[in-house]
Parts: sequence; structure tokens; C-alpha cells
Amino acid sequence: MDVREEDLISGARSIEPRIGSVELLHATPAPYENAVATAMTCYSSRLIKTPEVSKDEKAIARRDRIAERTFKAGHNTTLQHNTFQFAFHGVSRYLLWTFLHDHPFYNSEQVSQRYVRVSAEKVFTPPLSERGRERFAAAVSDAAGTYHRLTEILEEPARDAYADVFTGRRLSLQAEGDKSRWHRDIVKKSQEVARYVLPLATMAHLHHTVSGLTIHRYRRLSNTIECGTEMKLLIDSMVKEVVRHDPLFFSQAEDPLPLDETPERRLLSRMFSSGPNAESKTTDWIRAFDKELSGRTSKLLDCSSNAEATLARAVRTVMGAGSDTMSDDEAIRWALDPERNSHLCDSLNLSTHGKLTKTLVHPHFTFARKLSLSADAQDQRHRCVPGSRPLLASHFRPSTPDYIVPTLVTKSAEAEDLYHGFMKRLWITLATMLEEGEPMESVLYLLPNAFPVRFEESGDLLSLRHKWAMRLCYNAQEEIWRASCDEVEQVRAIFPRIGRWMLPPCGLRLAAGVKPFCPEGASYCGVRVWTMDLADYRRVI
Repeated sequence: MDVREEDLISGARSIEPRIGSVELLHATPAPYENAVATAMTCYSSRLIKTPEVSKDEKAIARRDRIAERTFKAGHNTTLQHNTFQFAFHGVSRYLLWTFLHDHPFYNSEQVSQRYVRVSAEKVFTPPLSERGRERFAAAVSDAAGTYHRLTEILEEPARDAYADVFTGRRLSLQAEGDKSRWHRDIVKKSQEVARYVLPLATMAHLHHTVSGLTIHRYRRLSNTIECGTEMKLLIDSMVKEVVRHDPLFFSQAEDPLPLDETPERRLLSRMFSSGPNAESKTTDWIRAFDKELSGRTSKLLDCSSNAEATLARAVRTVMGAGSDTMSDDEAIRWALDPERNSHLCDSLNLSTHGKLTKTLVHPHFTFARKLSLSADAQDQRHRCVPGSRPLLASHFRPSTPDYIVPTLVTKSAEAEDLYHGFMKRLWITLATMLEEGEPMESVLYLLPNAFPVRFEESGDLLSLRHKWAMRLCYNAQEEIWRASCDEVEQVRAIFPRIGRWMLPPCGLRLAAGVKPFCPEGASYCGVRVWTMDLADYRRVI
């Protein structure tokens, strides 16, 4: 579904909101019949292939009976044998965060806001009145101007921080300025932080691949409480592309679930009907949540009480050994010490396949976390460490600006003034639009990347170990890096025999004797992290 260029620009006067384009790039041939063939194979003495299920009229009748029976019975793993790769242009970051990436059953590669300069004026414009569109356009224009100005202002503190890390490059930076070969690295650091002011309405393009089962679920949930108009446009376009590929694929599908029947809509409606104190109650909850964090980005709430003993037992069970043959210490080292377990340093992440590393699924941990939308959009890509992320409407307070301030912004008084001033203006606009009757769904598109999401996140040690290894790296996004430092510090305090092996890639490679210790090549962060203790980790950029 194509859209005109003028409708991509903030303030466009399209009567009905539009998304960009949805294109089906690759798909399994004959997915409907392929799913039936896999179902028939389960109860056949031989493997059934797709062409057989429609070879004659009798086969076609049996095909449709099996498709209906398996779908209605919920035996829908057969649909997962089919994959669909889409190209999306012009979808909002709000849609990506709240739906497309908020579940584990997808693969997605999207344009980065960290390393690619954003066309900040290009946004999805949700349903609004004429006056609302004017206010929306003005707010987007303000955000775009602030983004570009912040990128410029932050170059100086980013250059100073960069020179503190790469001391050998300081003279080149001072002498050559913008002509320095390192200048582009500094600009990237500046725009990575400046993006915190960009609205959720900012557009993105991406490849998105899902199974046949997931796209059925998308269709069933196409009426939703958050960014519902945009989501429906997107899912309708995806369905049309799939039907064009295979007209039979949705022949057994149920109708989309009505919005008013969703539990989220019913509960949120009840909460907002509770009277004028709803915002003050939200404020009390947020104050209590932040107090519980005690200044941390992530606070350990719950964990397996016997994590080390359980892990050691599982290792011995794999090997058929008793405690008299293998101590807890030795068993834990065989699971987590990269000198002994080579799977831990492999670039393909073999841990879910290795017999010893699979023992890490038994210890579990739950954290309370507070991250900006910008950071959480990356954090949620760790799909095996799921979180109960909020409905933004339930956390948003129109009268109270609420946002994360990146460390680099605090290194420049001019940047701080610009940043805080923008947030103050933005919240005035948000409150005004709501007072004028604009729908909450549409107003939320103006929330900045800096808006904090507070939620609980849980994972097993297998998935968390991989996440911590990736996010303890100094190249990781700053907030996720800080959250990972918090989490590993707390795990080490309770389970030192496990926590000692929660290291960034360079630390793991040092323990394994694999050189070079840093695997990042030209993207080396400049800090010999593998020589440092977690308590000594410090970062500005």
C-alpha cells in the first residue's frame, strides 16, 4: 500500500491516516497447502509433500477438512512451517515498540536511530482534528529542530569524552576538528543522545519476518488499544499481501477480536472511569516504583533461591555424575567458565544447543526496570528475556513532565537548558491537546524517546547470560549497559560462583585465552574492559 510523499511529512492534511508501504518480499510457496501437508505427515506412515494435498478433487476436499479441524482445535504449529518476509516503509517507532517487537516470534532488522541521522520531520500523523494536526505539526517541528541543535551542541562534550578514552587521538581531534578521521564517530555519539527528543511518531523502515502462525495472531489482534489506527492499517496491508500470494491462507481464520472485548481495554476503561484522582494515583505509583529502585536502573526482585546448587545438580545429571564425583564449584565452572566451555565464546551463540550450557535454564531472575523508550526499544530485542511492558496511557501524566536525561546531556549546560526547555514545552502541548478533546491514542505519538517505561522483566540464566555479555560491552546503549551492570552486581552479591562469569565478550575471551580479546575490530570501544572489575566500570559515551 503506497503513500504520497507529502503524507509522510508532519502536518500533512490527509483526512485519513496512512502508513507507508508494505511489500511481501519472500514467502513459502503454497503456505495453506504446506501447513496441511505437515499436519497429514503426523498421522502418515510416510512424509507427505505439499503437491499431494491438492492432486485431485478428493484430495482437495480432505485438505480443507484437515485445515478446518486443525485450526479450530488449536493445533496450529503446522502454520509455523511457513514464513513471510515483509518490507515496511513509513511505520512509526510507536508501532514497532508496542506491537511488532513486543513478542518473541519474529525477526526484524530496522534502520538505527543510533548511527543513522534521522529525518526527524517525517512522522506518522494519527487521527486528529484540524487544530490538533496543527499542534501536532508544530510539536514535531520543535522536536526536529531540537534534535538537530542538540546534535551540534553535544559534539563538544562527546569529543572531550572520546578524547579521554582514545588519548592518542586527542591531538588529531584538536588540530583537525571536523576534518579529523574520528569526527564521524563523535557525530554518531551526539546524534545517539539527541534522538531522545524525537517523538514516537518518527518513521522507520525495516525487514520483518514472521511465521504463518504469527501473522494469524496479528490479524486476530488487529483491533488494539495502543496505536490502533496505524496497527490496523499495517496488518490489513500485510493480510492483503499474503492473500495475493495465497488466497486460501486465511480461509479458516476467525474475525479480529473486537476492541471492547480485549482485557486491556476493559481494565483501562474501568481505571479511567474511577474519577479525577486517576492521575494522582498514577503519580503515587510512579513515586513508589522509583523509590523501590533506590537509584538503580534495574532492581532484583526475585530469583531462584538455590540457583547455584540447582545449576550444579543439573550439570551432574547431564554427565551422570554424583556429588562425590563432581563438586558444585567444578560443575558450575563447566557450565560457565569459557576456558572449559567453548560454546560461551562462539559468535553463533551455541548455548541453546550445548548440553552443558542448557543447564543454565534452571536459575531464574526477575528485575524491576526503568528505561527510556529509546533504550527499551533495543532491550526488547532480547526476545528470550520478556518483560511486562506497560500501556503508555496508564503511565502518562499530562501535568507532569517525565523523562530520562542521558549522561552526555549533563556534560553541557547549554544542552541541558535546551533539553529541559523542550520537554517543558512538549508537555504543555500534550496537556493542551487532551484538554481540546484530541484522542489519547493520537497524543501519545508525540511522547519523546526519553519517556520512561517502568516494568518487570524475567529470564533464565541461559538467556540473561547472553544478554549481559552483549550489553556489558562499552559499545552497548548506555542505559541498557547501566541496567546490566546493576543486574550483574546484584547477582554476584547473592550467587558469587555464578556472577563471577557474567562478563562482556572481551572478558569471556580473556578467560578462554582467545585473542584478540575485543571481538569488535574497528569498533573497539577504546577501554581495556577485560582488565577491569565491574565496580570500576565508568562511561559517559
